[in-house]
Amino acid sequence: MGPSGSQHDRKDAGKPPTSSSIVAKTGSGNKGARVVAKGKLNILPDMPLDVLYEIFSHLDPPSVLNVSYTSRGLRSILITKNSRAVWRDCLASDADLPRKPDSLNEPQWIELAFGNTCTYCKMQCHTRVYKLDSIEATIESFRSIDATDAGAVKKFEAPFLDRVRQAQKYAETCDHWLHVILPRKRRLEQERMMKERLHQIECRLREHGFSEEIDYLHVVSSRLLEEHPLVRSFDELTESTWRTLIPPLTKLLRDMRASMLEKKRKNFLKDRMQVVISALKAYVSAHPVPTAIDDVDQIYPSALDIAAMPAIQRMMFTEIKSYVTDVEPDLKRLKEALAPDALDTLCDEWRAAKSLKLVALLPDNYRHHQDEDDDELYSLRFACVFFHCTVCGEPVNYPRVLAHACTRQARLGFRNLSGEESWLWQRLDALPWNHDGARIEWDARVARAAWRVIKSCGCDPRIVDQGDMDEEAAWLACKEREVFDWRRAIMHHLGHINKGEDDPTWLHLRDDEDIQLAIQAEARCRQRNDIEARQVRQVPRYVCVFCRRLCSLNDVDDHLKNSHNKSTPEEGVDYRLDVDASMRGLCLPIIILRRVVDLTKGSGGSQRKGKGRARRKEVISIDD
Repeated sequence: MGPSGSQHDRKDAGKPPTSSSIVAKTGSGNKGARVVAKGKLNILPDMPLDVLYEIFSHLDPPSVLNVSYTSRGLRSILITKNSRAVWRDCLASDADLPRKPDSLNEPQWIELAFGNTCTYCKMQCHTRVYKLDSIEATIESFRSIDATDAGAVKKFEAPFLDRVRQAQKYAETCDHWLHVILPRKRRLEQERMMKERLHQIECRLREHGFSEEIDYLHVVSSRLLEEHPLVRSFDELTESTWRTLIPPLTKLLRDMRASMLEKKRKNFLKDRMQVVISALKAYVSAHPVPTAIDDVDQIYPSALDIAAMPAIQRMMFTEIKSYVTDVEPDLKRLKEALAPDALDTLCDEWRAAKSLKLVALLPDNYRHHQDEDDDELYSLRFACVFFHCTVCGEPVNYPRVLAHACTRQARLGFRNLSGEESWLWQRLDALPWNHDGARIEWDARVARAAWRVIKSCGCDPRIVDQGDMDEEAAWLACKEREVFDWRRAIMHHLGHINKGEDDPTWLHLRDDEDIQLAIQAEARCRQRNDIEARQVRQVPRYVCVFCRRLCSLNDVDDHLKNSHNKSTPEEGVDYRLDVDASMRGLCLPIIILRRVVDLTKGSGGSQRKGKGRARRKEVISIDD
């Protein structure tokens, strides 16, 4: 009786060895002489039977079947009645195997389940076999009954049908085992063998000094080594196999070492950048929010700006790039370099360095040359000095230009840059201040507008600074009777220039009633939030003095009420105008009283301490 059903993938399982595999002809001329090949299992038949049976009893059914085909000596031992317990034990070890049919003994059942040879003729086949004498006896029995007698035929068929039903039920169990359970067990066994082989390979690679690379593979690409063609195998790892594996695997891990070190350096760089961010955040939080938009000492660099300072850059990048050891670089020196006193110096150096770059953009006639003792950076404080932002197109003065958001905005294509510094920029989605040098430029049109507006306020544009203009608190009315403070007047004047129109005529409001009308009109518009409503973009203009959060005028009340329990927030106390607040604002249409104003009275103005500048004395006549 041979195995029935379709063939499975283990065609060679249980295959009896051919004569060529167990005997070999001698090299002499005696053709009749035969020499039995000696293998490692040749010593088993010489062992005591009780020891041999104990060893075989721990094998699974396919292994016992394969051992029985190894040699005639082992087969003669395993087919004796004394070895029946070995076959029973191996069958008991496989709980998923269907029960043995009563018509087969244990070796026959294991051969049928796992082998591919016929039990009777020992040929390799998968043909269903029926005993001829059983067929002949069944035919003779059927001939003895009357075929026309339905009752007799039914009685004759009953035992056969019962046997068929039992056989079909048993066949379903065997079919489920063959196509579901056995493939699953083989798959699990293959996975176990591959994991064992992978573990052996990893252990040997660690002995060759690749422990760190193996650990790195487990983190970033655990299947890279596992799915390698030379590693993914069911065969046991032998010395000859290892000699074949070691050259390609060594090359693979050495190529990966550069990527691993780069990844590790980036992790160290990320940790160091976090130290810079935390130190700068604590430093800025310990200082108050700027009270005036011209307070340069309260404008701070970003974390990327600090990281770009030469002293910090060496500890941030240079030391990490040279890292090749297993010892993590010490962060103690970096933390000491970011102490509050050290950050005072770093911030001052950063402001001075960036201010010098801005001075270099100024035309010569806009630079301060009168007093030799004056700082050359004082030129940036002139009220007529404005720079042009190439990103948003808005004029920005000093020191707002140091805090302008567009100067640090990530530009298009910056993610394609290579290098560890670029990787850090991509991670923070920002750039150091004016990194490409193309964000800020000098614009003669803005200078022209500022020059005319400042002259209309009765001041000398060559010497007056922003503090003087703020102290002047001048209000200007355009010919359309729209009223502005001096900064917004520059924006309005620039709008006329951009349209190709002539310079507008400005009226400097000197009368107290006119100034009060302008102040009241602005207050009403601020209450209605018209200043932000008329802007194209709703840009946050105010900063909370408690948490430094940027808010729009529409959101500042809710923020202070919900976050800081301030039911009636007050500007200047609870929130302030941000240093990077836009100069664009509301034009205030009010009625200017028609009367002649004597501008000579008190036109000299007060002198500011330090670098206060004298105002020009001029009279503006207002027609009826």
